[in-house]
Amino acid sequence: IIEDCIIIGNETANSSGGGIMIDNVDEATIRRTSIIDNHAGVYAGGIYVKGNDLDIDNITASGNTSTSGGVLVVNESANIALTNSIVWDNSDGNNNFLSADGTGSFDINYSNIENGFEGEGNIDTDPLFTNPSNNDYTLSTDSPCIDAGTADTDNDGNEDITDYSGLAPDMGAFETTMAAPTGFNAYLMDDYVILTWEAPSDQDVQYYHLERSTDIDFMENIESNYLTLLYYEDHSLEYDTEFFYRLSYYSAGWSEYSDILSITLEGLNVDGNSQLPVEYSLHQNYPNPFNPITNLAYDLPEDSKVTVQIYDMMGNSVKILVSGKQSAGYKTLQWDATNQFGQPVSAGVYIYTIRADNFKDSKKMILLK
Repeated sequence: IIEDCIIIGNETANSSGGGIMIDNVDEATIRRTSIIDNHAGVYAGGIYVKGNDLDIDNITASGNTSTSGGVLVVNESANIALTNSIVWDNSDGNNNFLSADGTGSFDINYSNIENGFEGEGNIDTDPLFTNPSNNDYTLSTDSPCIDAGTADTDNDGNEDITDYSGLAPDMGAFETTMAAPTGFNAYLMDDYVILTWEAPSDQDVQYYHLERSTDIDFMENIESNYLTLLYYEDHSLEYDTEFFYRLSYYSAGWSEYSDILSITLEGLNVDGNSQLPVEYSLHQNYPNPFNPITNLAYDLPEDSKVTVQIYDMMGNSVKILVSGKQSAGYKTLQWDATNQFGQPVSAGVYIYTIRADNFKDSKKMILLK
């Protein structure tokens, strides 16, 4: 069994099987493996198989050369079942495939085979590798091999591959994944938590999937929310219970999960007052970008004289949201994208600031229209 390997730059000058040789074994399987730039002086720059069956799922074979059979050669009644794979840009001066003695066979499905090969789901088109000149054989975002494979590799009606992104497994050794959401943060308020995150700039997100669990491995007690905004308020927390959150999004497929956040809402004091913040803090507004309403949250560890003010990028004052004495606690304001006279402001970047006794801080926010 060969899994999750890269076999590159090997050579057999006077024999067969430049990358791999499998000779009369009981069972043989190759999965999620790239076979790149190998050479054989006789048969099969990539894989040479004698006298047994070989199951191959999700390989990328490119740049392999030999005298006969650039990539795969079967001999002595060997049979290769090839699925979800890419065989591209290999050479022997003749064909990519060769059954050397006429007794072996190939069963190829849902694969991208240069010059074509008969079988279900096969294609013959440039796989659009990311950067093959630097040995990067992952798939670019517009590759025809993305979602072009099958999860049912043995055609028995059951999925044999369950760990994949998108609608179906990709062809080739490398499953395309999208990076996890960034800027995933949690802000603990009096009796609830605010979760915010950033929109990925390079993806057309359809929706976000926010999961909550009391199990850090997310194997049980999972609650899900599907969201289109960049924030969520969870008002269903239980006191003195640790909750874990993780986030993903769906675009052309599912992204990776974010880092896991942990939140524990501490029990109330005996006098009935909530736990107070331990330090001054100004949080990122949510949602951000927004139109036309956003929330501004900040923490006061003690009673303070507070000013919360909004400026444009030229430094002009737009609106004062708070100016006066406030008690300690977790605070939230809303701004409706109007100026001091109640008139709507134009789209763009704005700065909001807080002054609370000796504490000062500012952050940027984006208004879209």
